[in-house]
Amino acid sequence: MRGRRIWALLVVMAMVGWAGTAHAVGGGLVKTLDVPNMEAAINDQYERGIAYGDDHLWISADDFGTHVQLFKVTPTGAVVASWELGLTYGQHVSDIEYVDGTLWFVTNYGYLCSFDPATATVEVELTFDFWPKGLTWDGEYWWMAAGILGADNTLVKVDPVTGDIVLDFEVMSTYQGTNPMGMTWDGEYLYVAIRETEEEGGIVVRILNPVTGSVKQSFKAGVQIACTGLAFDGDYLWTVSPWQDKLYKIHALDSDGDGIGDAVDCAPDDPDTHAGLPEVCDGEDHNCDGLIHPPDPGLAVPDEPCATPNSTCFRPQHHPHSPARLPW
Repeated sequence: MRGRRIWALLVVMAMVGWAGTAHAVGGGLVKTLDVPNMEAAINDQYERGIAYGDDHLWISADDFGTHVQLFKVTPTGAVVASWELGLTYGQHVSDIEYVDGTLWFVTNYGYLCSFDPATATVEVELTFDFWPKGLTWDGEYWWMAAGILGADNTLVKVDPVTGDIVLDFEVMSTYQGTNPMGMTWDGEYLYVAIRETEEEGGIVVRILNPVTGSVKQSFKAGVQIACTGLAFDGDYLWTVSPWQDKLYKIHALDSDGDGIGDAVDCAPDDPDTHAGLPEVCDGEDHNCDGLIHPPDPGLAVPDEPCATPNSTCFRPQHHPHSPARLPW
């Protein structure tokens, strides 16, 4: 019986990782979507930004100087509308944001512009003496990834009226010469996509404290090549890969570090409980299927005491997912 208990423990460790490192997992790719219509609109296009609003994704793309377009895309990957911005030759969009029916974008010329989808008009709102490479709105201030002070990994908080920088801090990376590849806001934290290694899959997402710049959590984005832009739809993160015509849906905050995002985690504060986890005979419902052994079909290794009618295996009352003590 002792051997069976040890085997059950090893099975669980293999599935969720040793407890000492579980909180470093985070995030996780949910799915990848093709966006075929975008390729037909621009030859050799380069997607440079993504935003979420009006229940749609908004993506900017250009062909390095001639055409700059915005696309309105459903969360299933269908393009429903597009606009050509008519920017001057050589100017491209670095990143975009959606705020209350208006699209905002920053360009390599140092402009912050607004775009009205209803009238297809562009207005230059602010100009900067640096190249903004990222953009998000926290409800009061703009945040940008900016090439200033000799570094491209500086995040700045910008007054929307004056354009003054009210706060800045660096987002350091182990990959030399890197810069933020996208950023977004979830109502409390900043999310920044940045390259950590040169290898495929080297893009990570960092969740940052907007006051101190400290890292709350860091996880691999699951994007194989590169990503440009980052958007938050209220539950998930989205990014787009240049030249690939692909959208990536990613788990956002993962509070317990078990690899399952809070939006779909049945126990977001318990790393030892989530859907699909194999059960062991310890009186707990680890896979959130509402069953306790016996006869839980998710039990990884049936244990003798729990397989008998007179077993003392039960669900303790204090467990947050347990309705009551259930003696057998």
